[in-house]
Amino acid sequence: MDWKTVSTTDQKMKPNDSDQIFFELMDLLLENNLFKAADIALEYIQDLHSTQYLYTKARIRIRQGNYPEATAALGEMLPNNNDNYEAWVMRGHAFYLHGNLFDSEESYIRALRLKPQQKDPVLQERLGIIYAKRKAWKDAKTVFMKCCKERVSTTSWIYLGLSYLRLGQLKEAEDAISNANILDNTNPKVWGFMTILCLSTGRQRLIQANLSFKEALRLGLKDQEIIEEIGDLYSNSEELDQALIAYQKLAEIAPTFAEGLRKFAEVLEGPHGQHQNIDMAIEYYKKALHLTEGQQNKREIATKMAALYRKMGRDAELREI
Repeated sequence: MDWKTVSTTDQKMKPNDSDQIFFELMDLLLENNLFKAADIALEYIQDLHSTQYLYTKARIRIRQGNYPEATAALGEMLPNNNDNYEAWVMRGHAFYLHGNLFDSEESYIRALRLKPQQKDPVLQERLGIIYAKRKAWKDAKTVFMKCCKERVSTTSWIYLGLSYLRLGQLKEAEDAISNANILDNTNPKVWGFMTILCLSTGRQRLIQANLSFKEALRLGLKDQEIIEEIGDLYSNSEELDQALIAYQKLAEIAPTFAEGLRKFAEVLEGPHGQHQNIDMAIEYYKKALHLTEGQQNKREIATKMAALYRKMGRDAELREI
């Protein structure tokens, strides 16, 4: 039987009554994760500009991963419902999940201004992550300190540790990262940040750094930024064997990241590189050259390649550059 037929059979039923029945049905369907069925029910709503319709449509679109339509619906709704806390939070989530950090932050801040005492762990944590991605470390630290006081979360402890680390508060960073490790000692990012922390404190913790990095890789660390930073720290400390491991992993997980390929080639070349490593360095310089933008950067890579060709007695191949 067609739902619309049912909704219009009773001539005494007003359009608003019919819509309300479907809204109640959609609430039930969304509570049970049946968002496809909820989307079908949405088609039978008659008032397509009501606050409830636009809000429900946004809920469904977010569950479907259609974030632009979700934010469009909320954008139509909010001018006439500017004090709707839940709508601002939902708008923030939709923009966050779509990768629009600027509008997400704006929405979260509007929500917090409406209800400053409201405890929403998802909102708080995502707002903190936005600050971390913007490298606003003081703001990130403030948010994650609040998150860690109000809720047990490995993610919040990780980002609190990272915030302290970036602010140079190494003791506090270690305490936070250790707490994250206690909550989840199988999280590769925790071990990655512990590696960075140990390398940032000097060579006296090199053995611990190596063990932490080994564990991070064993657990499947694939975070490009973390691995690159570990490689840089090892390279700056002239721990080239460990840098080689880091940059090789970086080349595996980010094969189109020109800067990572260049760094891998430089370590492969090394001060005392063997012929096999130099051959490999040339190959990675070639890949980096192909992916690099900017004539100055290209010239620098080409110069390094030319020097290696001459070192290997392969002058005839210089014209390939």
